Amino acid sequence: MEKIPANIKKFYSNEGGATAIEYGLIAALIVIVIIASIALVGGDVQGLFESTEDDVTDVVNDALRKM
Repeated sequence: MEKIPANIKKFYSNEGGATAIEYGLIAALIVIVIIASIALVGGDVQGLFESTEDDVTDVVNDALRKM
């Protein structure tokens, strides 16, 4: 019967599971920040690509007209 209190004490002092949960929470927070950043900047990047596409198309069309 003396081993039961020692085993319970050992069980409650084990912090391995808590550490894994902490790392999981940190990883989840990082993912949330990345998704929020993409959502905020995504429209600007799309506009930049569309503007660049229009500029390249105009240059190519002007070059073809001059031929």
